[in-house]
Amino acid sequence: MNKKAKEVLTTLEQDVLDRFIKKTKDTLPNDFLKAILFGSRARGESHEDSDVDVLVLLRTHSIKNKYIVWNIASDLFLETEINISPLVMSNARFDELRDRERLLAQDIDREGIAL
Repeated sequence: MNKKAKEVLTTLEQDVLDRFIKKTKDTLPNDFLKAILFGSRARGESHEDSDVDVLVLLRTHSIKNKYIVWNIASDLFLETEINISPLVMSNARFDELRDRERLLAQDIDREGIAL
């Protein structure tokens, strides 16, 4: 976990995110590219009930892989009550959002924290 992420996340959130990323990498070793924290947690504006928004970039688009990532987050929530809210998409799709100057992509580029 990088220094910036440690500044905006609790120790428990850091641990759960580390587990989320490891499990995602282990489950999708040929598809996982990276994870980026965004939203209120990345901006340091979160409150106790805020979810943890994470962009998960994959090499390819697949509904099956989206469900895999969502299930990993769901399993961790049931265990820890830390609500990881993954936004799963291919790197190509995220680049397309950037090219079309979509606000979501701009916000993630501006305030996102690589995990």
